[in-house]
Amino acid sequence: MVVVKLSGGLGNQMFQYAFGFILQQRFKIKVKYDFSFFLNKKSIHNNIMIDRVFKIGIEVANKKELNSLIGINRFRILRKIKKILNLNNSQYIYEDDQKDPIILNDKLNNCYFDGYWQNWEYLKDYKKEINKMFFFAPIISKNFNEIEKLILNKKSAIIHFRRGDYTDKKNKEIFCQLGKEYYQKAIQLMREKNKEIIFYIFSDNIELAKDFFAFEKNAVFININKGKYSYRDMYLMSLSKNIIISNSTFSWWAAWLGKNKNTIIAPKLWFKQKKKAHRYYLPEWHIV
Repeated sequence: MVVVKLSGGLGNQMFQYAFGFILQQRFKIKVKYDFSFFLNKKSIHNNIMIDRVFKIGIEVANKKELNSLIGINRFRILRKIKKILNLNNSQYIYEDDQKDPIILNDKLNNCYFDGYWQNWEYLKDYKKEINKMFFFAPIISKNFNEIEKLILNKKSAIIHFRRGDYTDKKNKEIFCQLGKEYYQKAIQLMREKNKEIIFYIFSDNIELAKDFFAFEKNAVFININKGKYSYRDMYLMSLSKNIIISNSTFSWWAAWLGKNKNTIIAPKLWFKQKKKAHRYYLPEWHIV
């Protein structure tokens, strides 16, 4: 058995769950998940969303199972000592984002995985299964369904503008703040492919987005999904064949999900410090 820790917002949870799914499919091992990150936290990106948004079965590890795999391993220095002394055969695998991604093999059993596992190469052989797994249930709403039809038009393109928690002091030190230069270049590239394209802009701060994109006259701002329904933005964005993502796993998944994408544009600047373990860019994507 292995246990995968869930943490962060919906996009992060999807990477973590998909990583466990891949381990289960490739090596036929039992996978459970650890929700303890969300205990006693008032609000972390609407907390655990993945099992509410998607109809997937998540088997949660109990305290006994967690203690047998984690124990004192939660402390880095003690993990190193136990490894040197070979005190037991369990492994606490912490993702070091400054190192290359781990190599998946059938020896990765009896392990606890603590990380984000944001590497498209892990997922590439299971795209069909993952798309089926992360299927959004139909939503019946006049306003919502009208927007669906607009986005499904071949002249549509999505822009995701992430601010929200990225303006927090801690996140400012981690993530690049994408400026107008990135979005203007991306918009120009999209327009070169279709001069009549209409941009549908999604953001966690729509008023700021309206001010930021004042330069773009052919834009529609979408602001109908809030709070616990904010995940529906991901679904709507995934409908378009053309997407300009931000440095966010939320819009990354919108670009990954769905079929027959035409143009996906992603920012070269993601983190302020390069993280070797995270590999977001598919070969066919345009990096700006």
